[in-house]
Amino acid sequence: MNKMNYGKRRISCGVCLEDGHNRRSCPNIESLYEEYKEVASGTLPNPHGRKAWLIRAAAFEMERRENKKPKKPRKRKKSRCSFCKKPGHNRRNCTEFPKVRDRFMKANVSWKRKFAESLKKSGYGVGALVMVAHYRQWTGMGWEEGSNMPAVIKAIPFDELNLMCSFEGQFDYKTNVGLDLLVTNGNNITFKENSNVWHFITEKRGLFKMQWRYDSQPLLELLSPAAPVIPEGWTEEDDESIDWLLKNHSKEELQDRGITQVVNKWFKEQK
Repeated sequence: MNKMNYGKRRISCGVCLEDGHNRRSCPNIESLYEEYKEVASGTLPNPHGRKAWLIRAAAFEMERRENKKPKKPRKRKKSRCSFCKKPGHNRRNCTEFPKVRDRFMKANVSWKRKFAESLKKSGYGVGALVMVAHYRQWTGMGWEEGSNMPAVIKAIPFDELNLMCSFEGQFDYKTNVGLDLLVTNGNNITFKENSNVWHFITEKRGLFKMQWRYDSQPLLELLSPAAPVIPEGWTEEDDESIDWLLKNHSKEELQDRGITQVVNKWFKEQK
């Protein structure tokens, strides 16, 4: 899911500039501050460059801590569940949460089973030869474009696929994954066409057709099929993306974003 991956970066300290912690938990701040005091008293000579910046940053942070005003005690609000918004409990002991989670997971299993069934019939397995109608990807040096180029399917990202591939709402909540291909010019590409590579929610278009191409123009043309192999147990296992959705959104938010409606659709289609 796209939003699940937003903001994933390494923490960097604003005092010592090392990775893995922030200024509040900096293990080097006291030694840097002691060095600053020795420089200020004339015991040590003035450093230059990076070291001068580090000890000043440590001094600024220590002074900020000393001058920080104590917070006034606030009246504790009555507890309210962040999921169902009802008072008297929290998300951990919410009676609605496990029921909703069970529904979401079963809907995801329903989607996976449908996807596996559709993929097996398609012939788009690893090793299949396809014709790429068009691709465009960033190589780090510039945009690389290809058109009508034969390629071999290298991998299918089963671990990233879930029912949010069929979500037609806000882009942040759509699962946007690509198909790994090896094109005949020797380049590896990830074939990703505006989130719709895996969009197959109706029988009117196949795995690799796009809605605005009137279902007649395929994104990939199958030249030589290969039998797809579904990983054992994949259709039935839980998905961390679904858990992320439930842990980071309230019941009302899931409803407002149209996610619950997608879940209900796939839940009803259980076999």
